[in-house]
Amino acid sequence: MTGRTEKYTARIETLRDAMSAHGVDAVFLAPSGDMEYVTGLRRRPPDPVETSFQGDDLLGILVTRDRVITLLPASSAIHGVEGLLRDCPWLTEEVFRLPKGVDQAAEGYAVFGTLGLADATVALPRFAQAMTVINLSRHYPHMQFVNTDTFMDPLRAMRDPDDIELIRAACRITDAVFR
Repeated sequence: MTGRTEKYTARIETLRDAMSAHGVDAVFLAPSGDMEYVTGLRRRPPDPVETSFQGDDLLGILVTRDRVITLLPASSAIHGVEGLLRDCPWLTEEVFRLPKGVDQAAEGYAVFGTLGLADATVALPRFAQAMTVINLSRHYPHMQFVNTDTFMDPLRAMRDPDDIELIRAACRITDAVFR
């Protein structure tokens, strides 16, 4: 394993420990700082149509207690996610690609049922699309939802030595600008 692979597989395991401690069966990480911190998958910079996805495309990473599934709707090509995944081989073992021409929401949400999560407790970030929660609750009325903040905030506060060095480098650059 490379250092980067070890770093992010360790973060995924730390997330799983937090999930167990909070009674969470799965975490859906939409493109966000949380997803980037836990998985290493870079998010694209925001743009004026940030929330203008076609329908409710399930783009993100689903972490269960024993699996990591990358969900790629047909629109993911627009966002360049496939290219970003090349730098994250730990996220490519289970990739669920939704082809064009299928009902993106229905097919995407079926993954949760296939994984046995119909009656599960699923954590979503506070900035998840409302339609994600609405559609999941329609497909799985017994599914329970919790916010990821309870355990993600403490996880993100932990920094690896290379993160600390990057922060120090950014501080040095900032200091030089103001001198």
